[in-house]
Amino acid sequence: FSKQSSRAVGQIATRQYSDSEFKCSRKCDVNEECAAWNYRQQDKECFLLKVLENEGFVNDKRYSTGIPVECINQRYQLDQVT
Repeated sequence: FSKQSSRAVGQIATRQYSDSEFKCSRKCDVNEECAAWNYRQQDKECFLLKVLENEGFVNDKRYSTGIPVECINQRYQLDQVT
């Protein structure tokens, strides 16, 4: 019995990375809901982007990208928001 499996998604979502070489990529969870990640250079934070269902774009309320949401069982990199 492992408690880790049920908490893994939440732990990943709140994690911060200090490695400037770290590449953040979109990830899909077990429910096939799309989560997107991006790396913010100024404070070296890897942050979770939220999906705007209406518009089909990812947005974290601070930054947004023009990348449509097409992430079901796929992983690819987001362009860095500048």
